[in-house]
Amino acid sequence: MTQDDLLVSIIVPVYNSREYLRSCIDSVLRQDYSNIEVIIVDDGSDDGSETMCDEYMAQDARIRVIHQPNAGHVQARRTGLRHARGDAVMWIDSDDWVAAGWVSSYVDLMKQSDADIVISGTTDAILRAPADMVAFLLARADHTLWASCVRRDLYSGLDFADVTIGEDVLMLQQLISRAERMCLTQGNHGYHYREVPDSISRQPSLGNKKDWLVRAQLEVEFTQRHDADLVTCAYFDVMRGATLVYKSVCRLTLERDEHAQADELKRDLRALMKRGMLHAPLHHMRAAEYITVLKTMKTYLLER
Repeated sequence: MTQDDLLVSIIVPVYNSREYLRSCIDSVLRQDYSNIEVIIVDDGSDDGSETMCDEYMAQDARIRVIHQPNAGHVQARRTGLRHARGDAVMWIDSDDWVAAGWVSSYVDLMKQSDADIVISGTTDAILRAPADMVAFLLARADHTLWASCVRRDLYSGLDFADVTIGEDVLMLQQLISRAERMCLTQGNHGYHYREVPDSISRQPSLGNKKDWLVRAQLEVEFTQRHDADLVTCAYFDVMRGATLVYKSVCRLTLERDEHAQADELKRDLRALMKRGMLHAPLHHMRAAEYITVLKTMKTYLLER
């Protein structure tokens, strides 16, 4: 593919991911879409990742590296976005990798559909409000930033929430609320997610599970402000997430002093599950969503 006029900023937050970082960056540089800038945010790494980032910057003019004291993945996202100069923004985690056509597939769809957002999901569609938000809240659109390509100006004035889990969900919700057109596309378009148990952002803990409750409340509150008619859809999404978090809490290996906290968290999650079941957005639901409600009901009744 020849160089295009649409500059894409690819933001890579990095923290102590030396083992996988070369695979990640090499895959980005092998994209068949050449008009990219790669913004690597080193969030205080001390395992050699910081040196590797600088080596890549010296080899390829498309790469910029920003070093900062360790402040967490949310601050790393903020830093990367602040330095982005592209027409569109994409994201990749430093322990993941992408196929050569990852960027071009999203850019082609963005141009063809004249959409502000292209996001992976369960179907192919061009959506406008309120259908775009319905698709997101009912999980027909992916809830991760790496499954999206977004025009940079949509991010203007927005900020990532200070939560340890789900900040990408809350950002996508805000972005979709601003979009005039959203292109929904099936598949991950060559993004390869790597399960890394030692990753800080992916390591299961009671702390980040508790923080999920904050993310859930912020999602409902935003929906109430944006379009109160869609609050039942937000309840559905929170119900779905609460079910997944509840199951993950049940699988955690807890310290002796954490059991009371875990029991309280499970009670809160069960309350969210119940609220979602009682306020299901029947007008918007399809067969898959009914199945989700039934699965939640099974968890609610049996996994106590």
